[in-house]
Amino acid sequence: MSDSGAATWTFLLEGGGEGEVTRYAALRTVVHSPRAFPPGATLRASIPGVACPLEVKVRTCKRISTEPLVFSVDGRLQNGTREMLDHLGRLPSP
Repeated sequence: MSDSGAATWTFLLEGGGEGEVTRYAALRTVVHSPRAFPPGATLRASIPGVACPLEVKVRTCKRISTEPLVFSVDGRLQNGTREMLDHLGRLPSP
């Protein structure tokens, strides 16, 4: 989804679609998704190689691209395991 050289973490959305975790700091998580999520919703996804699912409580959602359709979803990580937090800690801060 992103063509910048920055580190990202790919996930598979529940219900289909693939996105990327692009930024993370102190449970604040920013993801790029092919689907929009309303504020208050929970984005649920699975991450290849990680047992615990990704859950982000949505704070804001903005369309950032139309070709392909991409939304920037900003929210709070709900269920970070040590394994997940270690991976997310390698990403840039929002």
